Amino acid sequence: MSKPSVFFSHSSSDREQLVELKNLLAKYTGGTLDIFMSSDGESIPFGRNWVHKIEEGLNNASIMFVFVTPTSVNSNWIYFEAGYAYSKDIEVIPVALGVDIGLLKAPLSLLQGFNLVSSDSLNNFISIINKKFDFAFEEKFTDEDYIGIVSDSSLMSYDFILSDIFSKVRFQVYPQIRMSCDETITIDLNSIYTKLVDKLDLLNLKYSKSETSGTNTLLVAGIKVVYKYNTNKSNKSEIDKSNDKIYFKISTYNFENSIVIFNELISCIDNKKYCYLWFSHSSEYRYIIEVEDISSLIYLDNDLHEVSDDRPGVYPYKSARFAIFEYEDLSAERTNKEEILSVIFDDNKFDVVEFYDLVQYLLDKKIIRRAL
Repeated sequence: MSKPSVFFSHSSSDREQLVELKNLLAKYTGGTLDIFMSSDGESIPFGRNWVHKIEEGLNNASIMFVFVTPTSVNSNWIYFEAGYAYSKDIEVIPVALGVDIGLLKAPLSLLQGFNLVSSDSLNNFISIINKKFDFAFEEKFTDEDYIGIVSDSSLMSYDFILSDIFSKVRFQVYPQIRMSCDETITIDLNSIYTKLVDKLDLLNLKYSKSETSGTNTLLVAGIKVVYKYNTNKSNKSEIDKSNDKIYFKISTYNFENSIVIFNELISCIDNKKYCYLWFSHSSEYRYIIEVEDISSLIYLDNDLHEVSDDRPGVYPYKSARFAIFEYEDLSAERTNKEEILSVIFDDNKFDVVEFYDLVQYLLDKKIIRRAL
């Protein structure tokens, strides 16, 4: 009797990560599955017609997991394989690793999938297989398994290390946001904080929480969320909330994994037209700040030279926009000017692949450069 068959649709660039996953999945399911993976050196023996073997693997499969990573998110091949499998009534499940599943294009965006952000999300493979084949395997994936799989990120192919260039990344939400000269919206920060906690619980992510008078803090997977609020009444009945804020600080280590969770968390924030992330450079790097200098350096790039929102110094880059400026936090005890790269994005989804491309572009143009 033949084994139930599962098909891994993927880019060959992601081979090492997915071979590790395949081996662990085979281990935790007791070798009861035939897991077809074209680049593993086993599913297609050398000298065989690989197109025929892939077609055979698809015809035998009951489930196809489509792995979408920074290197494959724009690949036509995985969309072709997924479409072929779907036409054969094979259950197709997109799995996002290092990118956010919300960024997928149709038809994959129309299918129910999941982000790989933790050991719990790895155990989705076990639960899906149990349901499909009426098995009862224990969900055994561990945090160590997850780290072993994601540590070989395909974003390592870029010519830079993000944590060398940037010292901190942040995003802030205030109780009032001025959308235009005539429009100001009010945001309930306390409600947002409650939604953030609920979202972490819903995602079943491990996190720590501290709640004291005036400051609540969440820490999860390289992201610190701080809710600062005033507890002193300005008169007998009201508390002044004008200086309240929620701010996110994101580590630049394993940034591509943290940003997937960040995208999940910012979905809790209502009434926002767009979002942004501020990137502060490390002591080893500097930004070109003057708008006329930046304009000069990118002048011949017609797609970038179009100014966004009629604001000098704000430039489009693919689906996002960026600006570079000096910022001075006047509320801090010791004020000092800071150089900021602001990346503005719509639809509440930060595209990490586009961001890496942007950083590479700014490095090539010497807009981001090593300090003297």
